[in-house]
Amino acid sequence: MAGKPTHKKTTSNQYSLIFIIGVAVLYILSLIGAYYVGKMSLYPNEGPLANTLKRACTLDAKLCPDGTTVGREGPHCDFAPCSTVPLRPISTYKCPATEWVDCMPSPDEKDSSMCRPEYLQWAQDNCPEFKGAAY
Repeated sequence: MAGKPTHKKTTSNQYSLIFIIGVAVLYILSLIGAYYVGKMSLYPNEGPLANTLKRACTLDAKLCPDGTTVGREGPHCDFAPCSTVPLRPISTYKCPATEWVDCMPSPDEKDSSMCRPEYLQWAQDNCPEFKGAAY
């Protein structure tokens, strides 16, 4: 039978060789993947995903000279800068005589300093009997 193509049958040795090569390729790919995952966890601010990763900072606070506190922020978890805006001295505020402050507009009264939001917040924080503003 000349001219008829002959087909070689694959043997079990050939299947074994293909299987071993496939396992070796999968093993090498898993090693490469493990390397990159480990590198990203050790150095989160480097590599292709550096800008997409979020870093959690500790929740400690720094006491500023003016008495306010600031927390940590940014990629290196540095303390935020203290405010340079001077705070209004607390000694200028006094608790209201009643538990409500009358903030209803009237024609004879100009702007009441007791109805400003910063005073109302201070009174809420520092005056035990203070309930709020009446509008």
